[in-house]
Amino acid sequence: MRYVHIRTFDACDVFVPNAQIFREPLYNYTRDGLRRPSFKVGVAYHDDPDNVVELLRQAATQVSDVLDNPGPFVTVEEFAAQYIEYEVFFWLDMNESEHDLIDTQNEVKISCWRALRSAGMTFSTDVTSGLDIQTAPALEVAIADRTQ
Repeated sequence: MRYVHIRTFDACDVFVPNAQIFREPLYNYTRDGLRRPSFKVGVAYHDDPDNVVELLRQAATQVSDVLDNPGPFVTVEEFAAQYIEYEVFFWLDMNESEHDLIDTQNEVKISCWRALRSAGMTFSTDVTSGLDIQTAPALEVAIADRTQ
């Protein structure tokens, strides 16, 4: 009776001393079933940020378990050395969802990946590894006459 045992979503056991609970409020953000997962993706500087933000937001909206209200949103998180980092946020109601949290997160990430790829954008968590390889035109070689 000296502590409260809380098990987190990722199966971590947390033991909070009762004295701490009496001194400070205990917040439970998931009691009503609402969750707001997010993930980050880097997109090359040559891709227009307004287009990237809207593309990612629309892609998250396409997933069935993602709530319309509050709806998904995207922030420009960081201007890194080689890419712009975006963070995609979306809301789920775990009491009403057809899928679990991990499945829905994966669906949103895949939907965003498809949208970026279809738009021809260069993206990854480290865009320096995203290469756009193109075929060079044929090279004509002529041998000079050395007898002159």
